[in-house]
Amino acid sequence: MLGVRGEAPGFPLPPRLGHGLAPLQAGLERLYRDCDFAARLATDPVRFPRRYTDPLDQELAGFLAGGFAFGRVDLFGPVLERLCDHMDVAGGPRAFVEGFEAQDLTSFQYRWIKGPALNALFANLRQVLDERGSLGAIAEEAFDGSLASSIEALAEAIDVPGAGRGVHTFASRPSKGSACKRWCMVVRWMVRPDTEGIDLGIWDLPASALVVPLDTHVARIGRLIGLTTRSTNGWRTAQDMTASLAACDADDPVRYDFALAHLGIAGLCVGEKHPVLCPACSLRSVCTVQ
Repeated sequence: MLGVRGEAPGFPLPPRLGHGLAPLQAGLERLYRDCDFAARLATDPVRFPRRYTDPLDQELAGFLAGGFAFGRVDLFGPVLERLCDHMDVAGGPRAFVEGFEAQDLTSFQYRWIKGPALNALFANLRQVLDERGSLGAIAEEAFDGSLASSIEALAEAIDVPGAGRGVHTFASRPSKGSACKRWCMVVRWMVRPDTEGIDLGIWDLPASALVVPLDTHVARIGRLIGLTTRSTNGWRTAQDMTASLAACDADDPVRYDFALAHLGIAGLCVGEKHPVLCPACSLRSVCTVQ
């Protein structure tokens, strides 16, 4: 059902779409319909929280998967695999965090995220669980109609002053202008229902308030199809693109996100005219690359 501009709470009006909303919605629906969600799951970090059935295991694994999800998936994927295997020896992420000892993670490293930072992060996670019960409880309590409020509360809870970049990577904030791609991705996994075999639906927040996780693929493709005219990849751009998507599906604007991201991840959109890829693309009618 075609939505109404600005209907999603807290979003600015979307940019003027030269091709109109109806063609955009039709293209996005084709993209969604044509996406092989099961096949793409194998290359997506959401596969890590989907290893588990207990909601607290899922949210902790999702938080870690989102935090490590930068750079190439073939680089951060093995690190997350090893980390989950390590936590499973203790009974899973929940049991591992609740019984955490600092020496457990000294050998882990992914780029600038190193063992000492992870030790500080996990020690703080243990305290957060002791005091608040879950990350979801923090997000739900802080929600005031805008996802930014929940993300700010989550970042405040898990950050460790003085722990350095390794911890701060996990604690980006809209108030600092960050697109908070990893937070938006994690919250999306936890909030959206499991309709495609991707998301988990374990947090009680409205899907209409979600903000698109603005990775490089979604940002590039979003500009090509008119979701935003902004040139920087910050929080305002993420809101802008979400508002355009909400004009097509106000109840669930990020429903299209997974398919958009994997259009780029799979190499099916290269950002320029391609004699084979472009004619086969679901978004060809609304793309500026012709």
